[in-house]
Parts: sequence; C-alpha cells; structure tokens
Amino acid sequence: RVLDVKATHLSGLLSRPLHSRHVHVQTQVVHILNFCLSTTPQPLIKIHSSFVGLLQEALAVAENDDPTTLKGGPGASDSLHALRAACIRLMCSAMACAELKAPAAGQEQLVQLRQRIITMFF
Repeated sequence: RVLDVKATHLSGLLSRPLHSRHVHVQTQVVHILNFCLSTTPQPLIKIHSSFVGLLQEALAVAENDDPTTLKGGPGASDSLHALRAACIRLMCSAMACAELKAPAAGQEQLVQLRQRIITMFF
C-alpha cells in the first residue's frame, strides 16, 4: 500500500470544525479529504462518525448560493467560490462511498446526510 492513512493523520484534520479555520485552510482540508475519499480501487478513509460532522459542514457550504454569508475578509469572494466548489466535489466523492451508497441499518445520520446531498444536487 503506497499511502497508509492512520487515525492520527486524520485526527488533525477532523479535530476542529471546518468553519473555525481560515478559508484557504478550509479549502485545503476539503481537497485532502476529497483525495482520500476518491482514491481507487478503495478509498484511503471510510466515512465514520467523526467525519460525518465535517461532511455536514462542507455540505452547508456547498448548499450556500450566497458566498457573502460565509466568513471571509474583504476580497474573499474568489476564495469562497473555490471553497464551495471544493465542497461540491467532496460531496460527489462522498456519494460514491459504500457507506453513503447503502447506509447500514441504524445509520440514520448517514441516511439523512445522503438525502441532503441528493437534494443539494437538484
């Protein structure tokens, strides 16, 4: 295995809410997680409980059509658009994961997340 993503690597990315970081850092975190979810033949990470919160935050950013409501300084419009685009790509990658394709019984949080992602796309 070329890359061995351990829980300790992910804990730094998942330890703080996405919105508590600078917009450029948010974008990079989303890009990293998107890469980890979109590797083939198997994702480097699986969707688990601590990851769901970050996916929900990223979904909120992706759903937001008005970037002025997001936290950002003057002239941050381009950065906010890049963040939103990265979040949309992350949602695409998340939907391709087995955990969201067919959530296990009792995984109501994943079922609701899947439904919100589908709604965002339409």
